[in-house]
Amino acid sequence: MRELNGLIGLDLIHEYRTWGFNKLTESREVYERDASDMAREFGELHFIPLALYRILGDLQDELAEFRESKALRMRIRDQVEKMDGGGHPYYIESILNVAKSHSMLGEWMEVQALQEEVLKYMENTHGVQSSAAASIKTNLATTFSKLGRWKEAEMLEVQ
Repeated sequence: MRELNGLIGLDLIHEYRTWGFNKLTESREVYERDASDMAREFGELHFIPLALYRILGDLQDELAEFRESKALRMRIRDQVEKMDGGGHPYYIESILNVAKSHSMLGEWMEVQALQEEVLKYMENTHGVQSSAAASIKTNLATTFSKLGRWKEAEMLEVQ
């Protein structure tokens, strides 16, 4: 179990995976419907539909629906940016979710650009030496490795 915005939830995707592919497909349909209903009720950028969209994107990844999860995550990110940009509590997560979709598709240049955007934001808001910036640098180093940019990856790891 884990806490999500004050709500306690199980690792549902793991549970659905153990029940098989059909259960994942059924679950995706339920999450699509529930996310849509909650978005109509509370607004698409309320934490409840955002949490449901995050789970829906992860379910789509489990079902190898990478393009669909990418489109969903990009739509949410665009709306967050238009609504409140960096002031929205979901801002960073929305960018990292889009990066996750790009990585699932092997689009490492796009992942790099998004990670660099998050790193710049983290350094500006939390400081260059913050643990948040360090975590992003580690992820960016991995991305540089995927791109064959070993020296840059090593420099980030040393930092």
